[in-house]
Amino acid sequence: MQRNIVETLTGAFVIAVALWFLVFFVDKTNSFSVSQGSSNINARFDDIDTIAVGAPVKIGGVKIGVVSSIQLDPKTYMAMVGFAINQHIVIPVDSSAKIASAGLLGDKYISITPGGEDNFIPSGGEIKYTESGVNLESLIGKMIYNSAPDDSKASSGQGGTSQPGSPNTK
Repeated sequence: MQRNIVETLTGAFVIAVALWFLVFFVDKTNSFSVSQGSSNINARFDDIDTIAVGAPVKIGGVKIGVVSSIQLDPKTYMAMVGFAINQHIVIPVDSSAKIASAGLLGDKYISITPGGEDNFIPSGGEIKYTESGVNLESLIGKMIYNSAPDDSKASSGQGGTSQPGSPNTK
């Protein structure tokens, strides 16, 4: 009898922890879905990095929508990204969109910076001002290859050392 009580309490504890994780997960995913009524807005980017359909669209850190489509413009070779945003959110026509990252290695999302115009982008309209994401791998590669010492003087047969700012006297 004593063993059954311990097993029952352990099982109840496991179920309570599982329910807590479920509530935590639902709370952190935000409840916006495309089916709630949305407006479609587009933007063109030179490079979308790792943005995928379903990535969040945010204004001021608040999720207002999701990326609904990604296509390649065959004429300009730019990525055309479609957003489904909450229909109650209006975005000024001079707003800008950029690809941002949640932390150093975090997920990518679209960040919209509202402009100051009184006219708004209609559903199906386009954000004209965009900024592609910063590719961390290419930045590290540039830093590594551009910071390598220049060995051309050492291999040219000019021996000796020189101090910065002073001529090499030989």
